Amino acid sequence: MEIIVSAKHYEIDDELKALAETQTKKLESEFELQKLTSLRIVFSLERNWHIADALLNGKRFTFNAKAVSNDMRVSLAKVIEKLEKQVRDMWINDHSHMILTFARECRDEITHSPDEWTNVLNVAEEYESYVTENRATNGIITQDTEYIRRLYQEMSREHRI
Repeated sequence: MEIIVSAKHYEIDDELKALAETQTKKLESEFELQKLTSLRIVFSLERNWHIADALLNGKRFTFNAKAVSNDMRVSLAKVIEKLEKQVRDMWINDHSHMILTFARECRDEITHSPDEWTNVLNVAEEYESYVTENRATNGIITQDTEYIRRLYQEMSREHRI
């Protein structure tokens, strides 16, 4: 991932630049499957407010975040946290949408290839792991995941997959 750190009306010291790169590497490793391509962070100082503005680009998305505080390091941490939330929300939405769509297609009796079944079952497992780890609720997605698994088992027993 390309990392661009710059400043407007502010001097970046080596420590802040290193901190920005460290936090960016953490973000990149946490979301490596999202295909992050570049991150631009602009530090600025306006009326004694320390501002960190970030633009994160990926293969299918662009996210923007801005954080303001009395300390540039705090602003950096906040802006990275906001980007993490946006990427995580996108990941959750993608996974839940895939599960719901697949279940709806099954109810509509649309046939799927064995690879599609494997893929959606893996996505459902990843999603459930995330929900369990973060103590989140997912309501209808749990029901649709159970439906997909039951249908898969039934079709496997009948050798239709």
